[in-house]
Amino acid sequence: MATVAGGILLDNVVLFTFGNEPRTLPSNLVGESWNVFGTGVYPQQILIPIAAIGVALALHALFRHTRQGRALLAVVQNLQAAKLMGINTTVMVTGSFAISSMLAGCAGLLIAPLFSVHSDMGTLFGLKAFAVAILGGMTSAYAVMLAGFIYGLVEAGVTTYLGSSYTFIVVFALVIAVLTIKPSGLFGRAAIKKV
Repeated sequence: MATVAGGILLDNVVLFTFGNEPRTLPSNLVGESWNVFGTGVYPQQILIPIAAIGVALALHALFRHTRQGRALLAVVQNLQAAKLMGINTTVMVTGSFAISSMLAGCAGLLIAPLFSVHSDMGTLFGLKAFAVAILGGMTSAYAVMLAGFIYGLVEAGVTTYLGSSYTFIVVFALVIAVLTIKPSGLFGRAAIKKV
Protein backbone atom coordinates (compact mmCIF):
# COMPACT_ATOMS: atom_id res chain seq x y z
CA MET A 1 0.00 0.00 0.00
CA ALA A 2 2.90 2.36 0.74
CA THR A 3 4.27 1.73 -2.76
CA VAL A 4 0.90 2.53 -4.35
CA ALA A 5 0.57 5.68 -2.23
CA GLY A 6 4.13 6.72 -3.13
CA GLY A 7 3.37 6.16 -6.81
CA ILE A 8 0.24 8.32 -6.63
CA LEU A 9 2.24 11.03 -4.85
CA LEU A 10 4.97 10.98 -7.52
CA ASP A 11 2.35 11.01 -10.31
CA ASN A 12 0.81 14.15 -8.88
CA VAL A 13 4.18 15.85 -8.34
CA VAL A 14 5.02 15.22 -12.02
CA LEU A 15 1.54 16.35 -13.05
CA PHE A 16 1.78 19.66 -11.19
CA THR A 17 5.41 20.25 -12.20
CA PHE A 18 5.23 19.50 -15.93
CA GLY A 19 1.50 19.70 -16.67
CA ASN A 20 -0.87 17.08 -18.03
CA GLU A 21 -0.08 17.47 -21.73
CA PRO A 22 1.36 14.26 -23.25
CA ARG A 23 4.84 14.64 -24.73
CA THR A 24 6.96 12.58 -27.05
CA LEU A 25 10.42 11.21 -26.43
CA PRO A 26 12.25 11.37 -29.77
CA SER A 27 14.30 8.37 -30.84
CA ASN A 28 16.02 7.42 -34.09
CA LEU A 29 14.80 3.85 -33.54
CA VAL A 30 11.13 4.69 -34.20
CA GLY A 31 11.56 6.66 -37.40
CA GLU A 32 11.33 3.96 -40.04
CA SER A 33 9.87 0.48 -39.58
CA TRP A 34 11.47 -2.75 -40.78
CA ASN A 35 9.55 -5.46 -42.57
CA VAL A 36 9.67 -8.60 -40.40
CA PHE A 37 7.58 -11.51 -41.71
CA GLY A 38 5.26 -9.09 -43.50
CA THR A 39 4.73 -6.88 -40.44
CA GLY A 40 6.15 -3.43 -39.86
CA VAL A 41 8.33 -3.42 -36.74
CA TYR A 42 10.32 -0.51 -35.35
CA PRO A 43 13.92 -1.20 -34.30
CA GLN A 44 12.90 0.03 -30.82
CA GLN A 45 10.41 -2.85 -30.59
CA ILE A 46 13.21 -5.30 -31.37
CA LEU A 47 15.52 -3.63 -28.85
CA ILE A 48 13.06 -4.10 -25.97
CA PRO A 49 13.08 -7.95 -25.82
CA ILE A 50 16.84 -7.99 -26.47
CA ALA A 51 17.35 -5.62 -23.52
CA ALA A 52 14.97 -7.69 -21.35
CA ILE A 53 16.90 -10.89 -22.05
CA GLY A 54 20.20 -9.09 -21.42
CA VAL A 55 18.96 -7.76 -18.07
CA ALA A 56 17.66 -11.23 -17.11
CA LEU A 57 21.05 -12.79 -17.89
CA ALA A 58 22.85 -10.04 -15.95
CA LEU A 59 20.59 -10.58 -12.93
CA HIS A 60 21.13 -14.33 -13.16
CA ALA A 61 24.90 -13.79 -13.17
CA LEU A 62 24.58 -11.39 -10.22
CA PHE A 63 22.52 -13.81 -8.14
CA ARG A 64 24.51 -16.94 -8.93
CA HIS A 65 28.10 -15.75 -9.21
CA THR A 66 28.55 -12.87 -6.77
CA ARG A 67 28.61 -12.80 -3.00
CA GLN A 68 26.16 -9.87 -2.86
CA GLY A 69 23.72 -11.67 -5.16
CA ARG A 70 23.76 -14.82 -3.05
CA ALA A 71 23.31 -12.69 0.07
CA LEU A 72 20.27 -11.04 -1.51
CA LEU A 73 18.79 -14.45 -2.36
CA ALA A 74 19.37 -15.52 1.24
CA VAL A 75 17.49 -12.45 2.48
CA VAL A 76 14.61 -13.24 0.12
CA GLN A 77 14.42 -16.85 1.28
CA ASN A 78 14.66 -16.23 5.03
CA LEU A 79 15.24 -12.80 6.51
CA GLN A 80 15.91 -13.98 10.06
CA ALA A 81 18.36 -16.71 9.02
CA ALA A 82 20.20 -14.22 6.81
CA LYS A 83 20.55 -11.86 9.79
CA LEU A 84 21.91 -14.69 11.91
CA MET A 85 24.48 -15.46 9.20
CA GLY A 86 25.82 -11.89 9.43
CA ILE A 87 24.21 -10.46 6.30
CA ASN A 88 23.28 -6.79 6.58
CA THR A 89 19.63 -7.22 5.59
CA THR A 90 18.92 -3.48 5.63
CA VAL A 91 21.58 -2.88 2.97
CA MET A 92 20.30 -5.82 0.91
CA VAL A 93 16.68 -4.64 1.00
CA THR A 94 17.71 -1.07 0.16
CA GLY A 95 19.90 -2.36 -2.67
CA SER A 96 17.04 -4.43 -4.09
CA PHE A 97 14.79 -1.35 -4.11
CA ALA A 98 17.56 0.63 -5.85
CA ILE A 99 18.04 -2.07 -8.49
CA SER A 100 14.30 -2.39 -9.12
CA SER A 101 13.95 1.41 -9.42
CA MET A 102 16.82 1.51 -11.90
CA LEU A 103 15.27 -1.30 -13.96
CA ALA A 104 11.88 0.44 -13.92
CA GLY A 105 13.56 3.63 -15.19
CA CYS A 106 15.29 1.68 -17.98
CA ALA A 107 11.97 0.09 -18.93
CA GLY A 108 10.36 3.54 -19.06
CA LEU A 109 13.12 4.84 -21.33
CA LEU A 110 12.69 1.88 -23.68
CA ILE A 111 8.90 2.19 -23.85
CA ALA A 112 8.59 6.00 -23.92
CA PRO A 113 9.52 6.48 -27.62
CA LEU A 114 6.67 4.14 -28.63
CA PHE A 115 4.02 5.89 -26.52
CA SER A 116 3.35 9.42 -25.41
CA VAL A 117 4.96 10.41 -22.11
CA HIS A 118 2.53 11.63 -19.44
CA SER A 119 2.22 11.58 -15.68
CA ASP A 120 0.31 8.31 -15.36
CA MET A 121 1.88 6.38 -18.24
CA GLY A 122 3.26 3.77 -15.83
CA THR A 123 -0.12 2.80 -14.39
CA LEU A 124 -1.13 0.54 -17.28
CA PHE A 125 2.29 -1.07 -17.53
CA GLY A 126 2.40 -1.49 -13.76
CA LEU A 127 -0.93 -3.34 -13.78
CA LYS A 128 0.30 -5.62 -16.55
CA ALA A 129 3.59 -6.26 -14.76
CA PHE A 130 1.77 -7.03 -11.53
CA ALA A 131 -0.56 -9.46 -13.32
CA VAL A 132 2.39 -11.17 -15.04
CA ALA A 133 4.35 -11.48 -11.78
CA ILE A 134 1.38 -13.08 -10.04
CA LEU A 135 0.60 -15.26 -13.05
CA GLY A 136 4.15 -16.61 -13.25
CA GLY A 137 4.45 -17.18 -9.52
CA MET A 138 6.89 -14.87 -7.80
CA THR A 139 9.37 -17.62 -6.94
CA SER A 140 11.36 -17.53 -10.18
CA ALA A 141 12.45 -14.79 -12.57
CA TYR A 142 12.39 -17.31 -15.44
CA ALA A 143 8.78 -18.21 -14.63
CA VAL A 144 7.80 -14.54 -14.63
CA MET A 145 9.54 -13.99 -17.99
CA LEU A 146 7.74 -17.00 -19.49
CA ALA A 147 4.45 -15.76 -18.05
CA GLY A 148 5.18 -12.36 -19.62
CA PHE A 149 5.57 -13.94 -23.06
CA ILE A 150 2.36 -15.94 -22.59
CA TYR A 151 0.52 -12.82 -21.39
CA GLY A 152 1.77 -10.83 -24.39
CA LEU A 153 0.71 -13.54 -26.87
CA VAL A 154 -2.75 -13.87 -25.29
CA GLU A 155 -3.17 -10.08 -25.25
CA ALA A 156 -2.15 -9.78 -28.91
CA GLY A 157 -4.49 -12.64 -29.87
CA VAL A 158 -7.45 -11.15 -28.02
CA THR A 159 -6.78 -7.71 -29.55
CA THR A 160 -6.50 -9.20 -33.04
CA TYR A 161 -9.55 -11.44 -32.96
CA LEU A 162 -11.94 -9.70 -30.54
CA GLY A 163 -10.80 -6.08 -30.63
CA SER A 164 -8.96 -3.82 -28.23
CA SER A 165 -12.07 -3.07 -26.18
CA TYR A 166 -12.12 -6.69 -24.94
CA THR A 167 -8.39 -7.02 -24.29
CA PHE A 168 -8.25 -6.19 -20.59
CA ILE A 169 -11.54 -7.90 -19.77
CA VAL A 170 -10.52 -11.23 -21.31
CA VAL A 171 -6.86 -11.15 -20.23
CA PHE A 172 -7.54 -10.26 -16.60
CA ALA A 173 -10.42 -12.75 -16.47
CA LEU A 174 -7.95 -15.43 -17.62
CA VAL A 175 -5.46 -14.32 -14.94
CA ILE A 176 -8.18 -14.61 -12.28
CA ALA A 177 -9.23 -18.03 -13.64
CA VAL A 178 -5.63 -19.32 -13.56
CA LEU A 179 -5.15 -18.06 -9.99
CA THR A 180 -8.42 -19.69 -8.94
CA ILE A 181 -7.17 -23.03 -10.23
CA LYS A 182 -3.51 -22.59 -9.21
CA PRO A 183 -3.11 -19.87 -6.53
CA SER A 184 0.71 -20.01 -6.62
CA GLY A 185 0.73 -19.05 -10.32
CA LEU A 186 1.36 -21.08 -13.45
CA PHE A 187 4.95 -21.95 -12.57
CA GLY A 188 5.08 -21.11 -8.87
CA ARG A 189 5.32 -23.56 -6.01
CA ALA A 190 3.23 -23.21 -2.91
CA ALA A 191 5.31 -22.31 0.12
CA ILE A 192 5.75 -25.08 2.66
CA LYS A 193 5.12 -23.83 6.16
CA LYS A 194 6.81 -25.82 8.89
CA VAL A 195 5.02 -26.06 12.21
